[in-house]
Amino acid sequence: MDALKCAQEICEALRNAGYIAYFAGGWVRDFLLGITSSDIDIATDALPEEIVKLFPHHVLIGAQFGVVLVLYGNYQFEVASFRQDMHYIDGRKPTQVLLKSTPKEDAFRRDFTINGMFFNPETQEIYDFIGGKEDLKKKIIRTIGKPEERFQEDRLRMLRAVRFAYRFGFTIDEATKKAISLLSGSLLPAVSIERVYQEFCKMREGQNFKEALLELQHLHLLEAIFPSLQGISSEAMEERLYGIEKLSTRVPTILFLIQLFDTSETKFIETLHLYLRSSKEDGKWIETYLKLKQRSLKSYDRYELSHLLSDHHFEIAFEVLTAKMTLEESMEWHNWYIQTLHDLAFFVHLIRKKEPLIKAADLQALGIPPGKEMGRLLEKAERLSINLNLKEKEKILEKLREHDLKP
Repeated sequence: MDALKCAQEICEALRNAGYIAYFAGGWVRDFLLGITSSDIDIATDALPEEIVKLFPHHVLIGAQFGVVLVLYGNYQFEVASFRQDMHYIDGRKPTQVLLKSTPKEDAFRRDFTINGMFFNPETQEIYDFIGGKEDLKKKIIRTIGKPEERFQEDRLRMLRAVRFAYRFGFTIDEATKKAISLLSGSLLPAVSIERVYQEFCKMREGQNFKEALLELQHLHLLEAIFPSLQGISSEAMEERLYGIEKLSTRVPTILFLIQLFDTSETKFIETLHLYLRSSKEDGKWIETYLKLKQRSLKSYDRYELSHLLSDHHFEIAFEVLTAKMTLEESMEWHNWYIQTLHDLAFFVHLIRKKEPLIKAADLQALGIPPGKEMGRLLEKAERLSINLNLKEKEKILEKLREHDLKP
């Protein structure tokens, strides 16, 4: 059973118990745009305690805000009571909500007109109290009500406005834009930096991430997130982001974001993942990219190149590096990459499998005890093997004897 059928059955169970139940928000927007989505939120006039009685498989994720996560089939659905948000004091979440509200009142507390509609799965009707259908036709991102109020309630909505605009190829309403520019400096710390990074990652999923980043700069949101970008001209930012539109979908968000910064900001770039409180994996992407950026690959010896090429981060970091080159330069470097990978394939394979030709047992047989010296000799043996292209154990040991081992 697919997600749509499961959601329909949840709504049916709520209706049979005497409640209203509609699909809400993003799914309705995507449905009207002809986009298939399995991310279905359900809005109802049932209270949380009434929802959990109907659905024993559930998680209370925000009962104080009227939200219950219902586990149904192989899916999970946010089932939320219609509500009014009464007070915001931290620029992110309401401190008080009024449940047992109406669909219309619930619509008016949402962020943008295109996200404020409901769909009745029983009658196939769309309920639009806020002009969402019209704005979808006009391809406009507009807040519900006064934009300053919507953004002061939840500062994250400023980033979401840009994300939706560039995901769908819409324009942001001028009044909405003006309010974002006015309030951009209040984004942090009202919104956590982790949540900001999540928005960047969601923007990255679209086709227009470069344009979205430029819009964030135009609206002064980038400098609010990264103070060192204050005063950077649009032309300079365009130059920094040159070529990133060519990058494939496999390139992680963090490798896009480091393009925002000048090469002189190496110290900050090295720790960008810490600033954004993202993952150690993001730190590995940055580390590999900087190895390629700060030193010509042709200056590495065979041993160093083999270890670089064996790193699963290398190929994508190399893609980012060459995307900023001219077509002629890019072709030259890709030809170099293919040839180098071919030449070093034997050693790259061994490194990835963690199976060196010379092992500790081989050195122990020569009377070398375990310890720092053995570690140094094992590395030396691998260097000799790769740099001299030696693929037989005896030839490697012979060279090692010449350099380091006494008779």
